[in-house]
Amino acid sequence: MIGGLLTIYVACWTYQAAVRAGSSGVFKWVAIAAGSLFVVQFLWIRVDVFLFLTENSDTGVDQADLAAMQTKDLTNRLWSAFRELAAPLIGFLVAAVIRAKFVLKGGLGPSVMFSHMNIFKGALSSIDNVEGETPSAKGEEAVDNSTDASKKDKGTE
Repeated sequence: MIGGLLTIYVACWTYQAAVRAGSSGVFKWVAIAAGSLFVVQFLWIRVDVFLFLTENSDTGVDQADLAAMQTKDLTNRLWSAFRELAAPLIGFLVAAVIRAKFVLKGGLGPSVMFSHMNIFKGALSSIDNVEGETPSAKGEEAVDNSTDASKKDKGTE
């Protein structure tokens, strides 16, 4: 669930950066960034499952017993939380590097990699205009431009 939402976010974030930078092949870079995020998450989870959750034939420990052991102390709980969140985080970092290096053609500093993270900024400002006064109606009087036929229908003439 987190991975899917993060993939959609990275696609929108990369699209806005590519349009803002005037890059050629905007949708190509969106597909590369979102695809790399997905592939890194998938591979990270596969490696995690292979390393930590496989059944050990020598000891006979299965996944249920391993999960019960992992919740016993704080260190195991923190390690489990890291393993759960590492796949989306590493995938996001890979997508940020692709966005910074190839789309924006900048360096790998945090200011370039994580610039313009608020992709909903324009949508929020347009919502504020809808709720408040619209810019075109400020200081203007309402003028009735209706035709004579519509006035007769309303009964005002």
